[in-house]
Amino acid sequence: MNGIACTHFIGKNSKISVENGTLVILGCRAYEDRPSVMLKNRLDGAIEYLHNNDTCKIIVCGGQGEDEQYSESYVMAKYLVENGIPQERIIQESKSSNTEENIKYAVDIIRENGLDEKMIIVSDSFHLYRASLFASEYDMSVKCVRGEEYALLFPSYWVREVLGVLHMTVLE
Repeated sequence: MNGIACTHFIGKNSKISVENGTLVILGCRAYEDRPSVMLKNRLDGAIEYLHNNDTCKIIVCGGQGEDEQYSESYVMAKYLVENGIPQERIIQESKSSNTEENIKYAVDIIRENGLDEKMIIVSDSFHLYRASLFASEYDMSVKCVRGEEYALLFPSYWVREVLGVLHMTVLE
């Protein structure tokens, strides 16, 4: 297993550690062609990182839920382009329906395209540890980036993630 290191930052005034690698933005709920608040925060954290690193490729992960008009990856790519990220840097992964699949399909894309195998995972702080565990199963070197947190949802999602990690480590 390669190393896992989370480099967190919040907001516009934070110091950003620039790393080469492949940026993998994990999916989250989308509304029509707009990201949810949580997804927007992930994307804004990624944009801040990308403005300081104009060489890494980006994989946006997320399929289309039954109640979603577009895939999460489409919505994310659209938002990134609207915010100055060139389309040619973005690869859409639109088959996944959960965190484990986000990582699996991103790893497949990285390896099929000969991209840098250092994954820089972008998500919420409560989600990064579990996502990193999945990535480590594929022997990926992992760095983590997060955007601002949506405070109202923070407690319930921490509980969900603790249960997810317990399921991964104890029940399997």
